[in-house]
Amino acid sequence: MKYTEDTLVQETTANYLRDHLGWVSIYAYNNETFGQHGLLGRANDSETVLTRYLGQALRKLNPDLPEEAYDAAGRDIAQQVAVQSVLQTNREKYELLRNGVLVSFRDEKGAVKK
Repeated sequence: MKYTEDTLVQETTANYLRDHLGWVSIYAYNNETFGQHGLLGRANDSETVLTRYLGQALRKLNPDLPEEAYDAAGRDIAQQVAVQSVLQTNREKYELLRNGVLVSFRDEKGAVKK
């Protein structure tokens, strides 16, 4: 057996996440196709948020909201601030995911909801 980063870390972690949490891992390094219909739906490898799956999760966890609410929440989560450190950005995104994203939208009667 070759001892590489893949076999010692990535494969071991992916197997653990699959066996104990039911997660599905995708090995995209060096074989990812880009674009809307690509492997992960990213335009290029600089995109860190998998917006395709984020949108699906927002709809599943918060059913029956208008599209504008999902779009606004997705923008808030995916938005990056250039002047923040990586640590600050991670903390901010963690808080959004843990506590929720407050967005405003109009209901079917035109009233603003939060």
